Amino acid sequence: MPEKDITEIRRDNLRNEAQRLGGSARLADATERSLSQISQLIGDNPTGNIGNRLARDLETALKKPRGWLDNIHHASPGGAKVTGGIFEEGPDLGSLSVIYIVGTTEGGPDGYHADLVYVPSASQEYMEFAAKYPDAYSLRVVGNSMSPWVDEGEVLVIYPSQEVYPGDHVVVRCHSGETMVKKLAWMRDGEVGLGSVADSYGVIVKHLEDMELMHYVAARVPRGSIKKRVL
Repeated sequence: MPEKDITEIRRDNLRNEAQRLGGSARLADATERSLSQISQLIGDNPTGNIGNRLARDLETALKKPRGWLDNIHHASPGGAKVTGGIFEEGPDLGSLSVIYIVGTTEGGPDGYHADLVYVPSASQEYMEFAAKYPDAYSLRVVGNSMSPWVDEGEVLVIYPSQEVYPGDHVVVRCHSGETMVKKLAWMRDGEVGLGSVADSYGVIVKHLEDMELMHYVAARVPRGSIKKRVL
């Protein structure tokens, strides 16, 4: 059997997600797309292409990890994954480590603002997570202004050492003290465009020289994972 190409894999995953949610209309609601667009993507005779940008946007709307649509999701023995009918070793996630919750994030007037105090040792809240980098930290979400991307009480895991690209969600702090959780729209000529998950807020432009940090948002974790230190 020939291996599926990336378009077929993405389409199959989206169809399976529609079935899990209860149909194409539910998928359209969850992804904030029109039913006609969803039909073009996963209907009996699909005409729409699921490109890289659309795939990442759909994953964000469905609260799936980056790249989820690109992989075949069949259960397989030993934790391996199935690709094109061949068993392959899954990624090495490493051991669990303590990730401190160093602040909170909630909606602001032009998108999403974060109350960030980057002092991990001072935090009493933490969670255990198979982090890729030892300097990872996390922010707890307050309010529902980021829904459906992330819900109140959930935790954003941040990787300061991860390189960022357009389409990634990032924590940005300016030298002025302004701190935001945004979606990186573009980077060019010493400037960056920062958009919010809610498209109605539009894109704001910041100069790189005015920015103190821009950290990659790696994952969203359920509120039940939060623990407290015994002091």
